[in-house]
Amino acid sequence: KIGQWLCIDCNSERIYFENLRANLEINNEELSVFFDKMINNDGISLSREGAKCNGFTISAKILNQMNISNETQEKFYELCKYYGGYCDCEIVFNTKPLFRFWTLLF
Repeated sequence: KIGQWLCIDCNSERIYFENLRANLEINNEELSVFFDKMINNDGISLSREGAKCNGFTISAKILNQMNISNETQEKFYELCKYYGGYCDCEIVFNTKPLFRFWTLLF
């Protein structure tokens, strides 16, 4: 936009994470499988009382079962934290919609 100011630090961070997502070595199909597993029997236990969460235990187990490399997992978690996913529950509730949005772009 004309006349809009962008903080160099904030814009640099945004560009970094856009590039991280664009180059993440997890394709859209794998992301769909991952999120399906996260909300089904293998994943977090959702109920009216909330969800059972143990950090990144469940997501790491699923990513390992999917043969996602440790390096890619580290990048994935970095991106999840940027999107507000600091545990398995938050990955499902906070990052899933944002990954779905990116799926439309790539």
